[in-house]
Amino acid sequence: MRIAVFGGTGGTGRRFLEAATDAGYGVKALVRNPNAIGEMPGVVPVVGNVLDGGKVVLTLSECEAAVVILGRTKGNPPDVLAVGTDLVIKGMAKMGLRRLIVVTSLGVGESRAQVPFVFKLLMNTVWKKEMQAKEAQERIVRESETDWTIVRPGGLTNDVVAGSYRIGTDTGTVGGRVSRGDLASFLVSLVRDGSHVRETPYVA
Repeated sequence: MRIAVFGGTGGTGRRFLEAATDAGYGVKALVRNPNAIGEMPGVVPVVGNVLDGGKVVLTLSECEAAVVILGRTKGNPPDVLAVGTDLVIKGMAKMGLRRLIVVTSLGVGESRAQVPFVFKLLMNTVWKKEMQAKEAQERIVRESETDWTIVRPGGLTNDVVAGSYRIGTDTGTVGGRVSRGDLASFLVSLVRDGSHVRETPYVA
């Protein structure tokens, strides 16, 4: 099985590439700079931008699932999350693909109640534009006809993979931090078992 990855050069994206290939999956990753991932066995880089629909379709070709781990990066417009994800969804429709996994953040949508008070303050100030971008991204995913899963991690760390992360879909549990490695492991499990379709599990 081959997975199309969008956002594979960020901290979480690289961890996912490693976890996916370690699990035996082939990966096609759309990257603006192939040097950002180097040579990784099992990973085929496609040079381009997620805002280029043609490159998106090229990345999706010969794949059976798409994983979107986009972030707001230098040189891309503020709406890159929503526009890029929309192009991925349109490309999937063209290619006949259905499985879509998108990483946003705890605190988006109905999960706002699950974050600590200090986090809420940051969401209303420093992180306001970023959270609005994720809200728009989630709306596009929810309105799609894909077999989507929106994953909402808590605060991300570079800690050693613990393998004991918590997941759930309730909105009454206060989330905590999670390592990028553990998040990557959960994303691989979603590809493998197809669970949480049209759900928004948190990871903490």
